[in-house]
Amino acid sequence: MFTDYPSLANRLDMLRTGGGTVYGYVEAWYAGSAITVDDEDGRPTTRLPLHADGSNQVSVDGSAPGPRRSLSCTLAPLPGLFDALARTGVELRAYTALEYLDGSVDVEPQGRFDVDVAQVSYAPGGAIQLTAPDRWQRIVKARFFTPRASTKNATARSQIASLITEVVGVTVSDEATSTATVPAQTWDQDRAQAIQDLAKAASLDVFFDRNGIPVMRDVPVLDVPGSVLTIDASETGILIDANRERNRQKTYNIVVVTGAAADGTSPFAPQYVWDTNALSPTYAGPGTGAGSLPPPPSSDGSYQQVPYFYPSPLLRNTTQAQAAGRTILARVTALEAQLTLTSVPAPMLDDGDTITALLPGDDALSAGVTEWHLVDGFTVPLVPHKDPMPITTRSTRPDDTSGG
Repeated sequence: MFTDYPSLANRLDMLRTGGGTVYGYVEAWYAGSAITVDDEDGRPTTRLPLHADGSNQVSVDGSAPGPRRSLSCTLAPLPGLFDALARTGVELRAYTALEYLDGSVDVEPQGRFDVDVAQVSYAPGGAIQLTAPDRWQRIVKARFFTPRASTKNATARSQIASLITEVVGVTVSDEATSTATVPAQTWDQDRAQAIQDLAKAASLDVFFDRNGIPVMRDVPVLDVPGSVLTIDASETGILIDANRERNRQKTYNIVVVTGAAADGTSPFAPQYVWDTNALSPTYAGPGTGAGSLPPPPSSDGSYQQVPYFYPSPLLRNTTQAQAAGRTILARVTALEAQLTLTSVPAPMLDDGDTITALLPGDDALSAGVTEWHLVDGFTVPLVPHKDPMPITTRSTRPDDTSGG
């Protein structure tokens, strides 16, 4: 029995107890149908022949603009397979499956990808190697033929949805709450950059999800009560190793937001957004945390005041400027607390999820450390029995720790 969205509890229980098998597979689709190939035994199948000794994985990175997911896979060189996959318009669809002891199977889509690079080796035992980014690459390629004017006073959300839909023809799943509007603006050629600028100014996260659907949501923030996964090193834990880091090289605690109208004037005075949490390592001073004046330098903490400057012609008033500043502040202070870990593959994880990490103490007598982090990126192995799952995270509240 196949179920697309089973209960999270069942999946987590299987990971911890080992009560089943996890595996991955890739299908190639063309003109709306899965391509059928003959496997090594001559039997027809829609599953591509993943080479167990090659690179077979989906990498997810929500920390930077561009394709959110990318697929790398190595295939056995079956006759005619390379030419079939090299056709323009072929889309790869990756999945992971959790097969339980009772025979039931939960399938997790891991993305839809356009073949970007295809290589075949003609050496003995040569394999086919594919690299494929997700559908965001279509947005990157769909540059404007002539300068494009914005729809003045439209919401940023509707403007972004329009710019995406006219390329992919799929309705955007809008989960956002921003009411920011768009000023008069002209974009030269870069559609993807226009969308990213609109999203940043309106505190939005825009991407294609694991089902290939364009999604627009508020920028994720740390949600300790809503933590979706606990990664620990207990007897039934899934933690393999971890590295904690406190990196201050690009850490800021005040964001200075400025705007510019088409005539070169500014529609509002510079807005300052800062860290007001007195317990935070990046505390910048007291007050409301946002306004036209920064906190006095004498009121800061041990980190002093380190400003990050964000100019944008898309911001029209102080409300929009402060909202954008808060979003940026969450990211630039987050670099203070980073965690890189490796776990048993958890293919249901997504970027923007909050996870709980239970880290062991320095020795048998030391208390462990609990940290809550936002997932920035991870790599889903499509041959899980062979490879673990690396995860990179950050915390928007570095003080969210307990223990050691």
